[in-house]
Amino acid sequence: PPRSTLFPYTTLFRSLPGKVEIQVEERKAAAFLNIKGDFYLVCENGVIFKKLSSFIYENLPIITNVDLKKVVLGSETNSHSLNLGLKIIKNINSVKPELLACISEINAGNANEIIVYTNNGIKIKVDENTERNKWLRINRIISAANTENISIGYVDMRYNKQIILKPVERKVKI
Repeated sequence: PPRSTLFPYTTLFRSLPGKVEIQVEERKAAAFLNIKGDFYLVCENGVIFKKLSSFIYENLPIITNVDLKKVVLGSETNSHSLNLGLKIIKNINSVKPELLACISEINAGNANEIIVYTNNGIKIKVDENTERNKWLRINRIISAANTENISIGYVDMRYNKQIILKPVERKVKI
């Protein structure tokens, strides 16, 4: 029989007399996936396991610009861009899990310039080799921008020893 895409691992135990125990492991969504306007749930190992009939906001980022021609529910994909987006999520989660709630989108279409957008519109440029510890620094930048009412145009974390921060220029009326 076909396996469930939502419950990939089930185990059946039987003990006498007349007792059956079933253990079920449910997939946990790591992100939403947008493929040609359709939304899916994807787990951290790249398995797309559910197509959504409508987009329901949860505290999960959306991975966009993914190089998939066909979606097959329940099987791992070999999409480089999807794997890049999931790698960014894993890096953030391993350093500062609460920061992930501030991320709205990961545009993973270009390995040399992955664009991460925060919920308040900050654009963060990273690449597949961005060091994990830079996410701690970006967390402080986002917090400072929120508390000090600073508008940030973008943050670029693709360079080895530095983070580039470009504030939004404010126009002054004379």
